[in-house]
Amino acid sequence: MSDVTVAAGDPLPSYEVTPDTVQLFCYSAITWNPHRIHYDAPYARDVEGYSDVLVQGPLMGSWLMRLCADWVAPWGRVDTMTYRTTTSVMPGTPLVVGGVVVTGGATPEAEIWVELPDGTKATHGRVTAVAEQ
Repeated sequence: MSDVTVAAGDPLPSYEVTPDTVQLFCYSAITWNPHRIHYDAPYARDVEGYSDVLVQGPLMGSWLMRLCADWVAPWGRVDTMTYRTTTSVMPGTPLVVGGVVVTGGATPEAEIWVELPDGTKATHGRVTAVAEQ
């Protein structure tokens, strides 16, 4: 990390994603998640009361891990990552996966999030990285 400086306030390399129902179905299949709110729209609407199927929290966690891995790839590795989903997300919603460094140095920490178009953080968390020599 000698030639890389990570400072508080630095943004992580954000990206956009728009989940669709095929992605949700496939993610449920590969993770063996049988909860119908992620792939059965009539069930999600008529039984659970949602307007559509819901994006899985762990799928958003996967997007956050991609963000973190891209951030540290040139100089280190992810040490810890935690996240929590607090707002429902429907397919077709354009999302921004991003973050910002809150503590710099050899073991930087960053706040990370999946953000809705109105600025609401649907999923938010924290990552700690370790610089590798």
